[in-house]
Amino acid sequence: MDNKILFTARITDTEDILLLNRVRAVLVDSDRNSEILASITNPPFDEKVDAWGPRDPFIFAPLLPYYLNAPLAVGEDILVIFSNKDFKFDNQYYIQSNFSSPMRGGFNDSVEAKIGVGKGRRYKTTLTLKNIDGTYRKEKVKGIFVEPGDNGIVGRGTSDIVIKDDDVILRSGKYKGDLNPNEFPTPNTNRSFVQVSQFRTRKVKGNLVEIEVNKEKKINTKHLIEWVIKNPDSVDKFDGFVNLYVLTPNERVAIDSLNVNSSIDDLKTIKQRIFFTQKTKEETIKFINDFISDCNSKSKLDNGTVLFSDNETKFPIFFRPGLPTALRLSGTFLSKTPPIHVIDIFKKKKFDKLSKESGVGFIYSKDNIIAPVLTETNQFTEDRTILDDTTSTIIGGDTLYLLSHASTSSPSKTKIDLSNTLYGIDNDKVVDNIEPNTSSMVRGEELLELINLIIRFLITHAHPFPGEAPVSVTEDGSTIQNLLKEFSLATNKILNKKIKLN
Repeated sequence: MDNKILFTARITDTEDILLLNRVRAVLVDSDRNSEILASITNPPFDEKVDAWGPRDPFIFAPLLPYYLNAPLAVGEDILVIFSNKDFKFDNQYYIQSNFSSPMRGGFNDSVEAKIGVGKGRRYKTTLTLKNIDGTYRKEKVKGIFVEPGDNGIVGRGTSDIVIKDDDVILRSGKYKGDLNPNEFPTPNTNRSFVQVSQFRTRKVKGNLVEIEVNKEKKINTKHLIEWVIKNPDSVDKFDGFVNLYVLTPNERVAIDSLNVNSSIDDLKTIKQRIFFTQKTKEETIKFINDFISDCNSKSKLDNGTVLFSDNETKFPIFFRPGLPTALRLSGTFLSKTPPIHVIDIFKKKKFDKLSKESGVGFIYSKDNIIAPVLTETNQFTEDRTILDDTTSTIIGGDTLYLLSHASTSSPSKTKIDLSNTLYGIDNDKVVDNIEPNTSSMVRGEELLELINLIIRFLITHAHPFPGEAPVSVTEDGSTIQNLLKEFSLATNKILNKKIKLN
């Protein structure tokens, strides 16, 4: 204990009568508190009379400068230091205790305060906001709390001041609801803020550029060919069949979606099935390839079998191994090793000898395996960034009020009384006095549009006879109806009711 320089104390009162941010606190895990009180005699210490007075032994002054006010709460722990630890309660100071989480900004639990120090191994840790590599576990949390490397003055609630290299941000309402050290906070994008910034660079808008982009057309596959080897483990002779299906239009059979693994049994309707028996590997390859070639070039086979009816849309056609053969080729069927002869058959299934793929493929049109493309013209602006030091002040909030002490109120409104608001304006004052006695700001460009319509009408209108109303359509095409319509929209188009001034 003799080597100890910092002692833990618990705050009992924060209402410093001198407003110097002093606190009253008692030492934790110590019997000296009662001994100290007992030593005060003539008269004995009276809490009601002597608290915050010269006889009070439990007053601790902050080690922070007076110009920085760090608020503390009753029940929180502080770390105290004595000018002479053998003579406590004379020239005694405090510093803030450890925080276990930024979500404990409202109240720093005395037990959780130990998490960040050596004793913390005994306690359950609170929710961490960042991963070990510095990234946020939840991207939405980024920006709520002051980042390492930036200066900040943090309030006990939703307000703070952040000072970055080239930005100063004063904000309130940065998160929604209350903070919980075991839950990720929810950011409030509608916070109220003032941002003062210097921007080192500026984006300059360039010329509009058009480029052509080729995209694969969204076309549904019309027909499907599937081939199946019934005895895949054979080594010399093979039996099987080839099926021709018509496909129901669906996004799953579009040419950019359909592949060897697509599950489309609900979209297949069989048209023809051609069997083969006791064929060698080479004969099997030729039989299947011939059938695919016939589907490309013919409507019916030489034996009279009809493949496609007259005027039927044939293409695109997709060919692949049927499900039983596909499972054997993948090695997933009963965990059996893929049969080597069927692998050879699969590899030699090509509609076009120059095709990069084997076993599967599209025939998009007769004799064509090149996918159709759709050429689109996209427009973009060639922006560039230049060095240009500029400064900006940005103000945001649900409603903005610009108030001048010297403004003269309009006849229809009452002058806003800002007395007794030196330490801030509460919402009741806003609702009762400020809101009804301020006027909406005007959007300049929109106002000029209305003025321009009025001027055009004045200059170009004509009267059918002297003394009569002007005709409804002027010489330049302006109309009374259009003028009245624009004026009726002015309340919302020209006035901004969320930016108000007195």
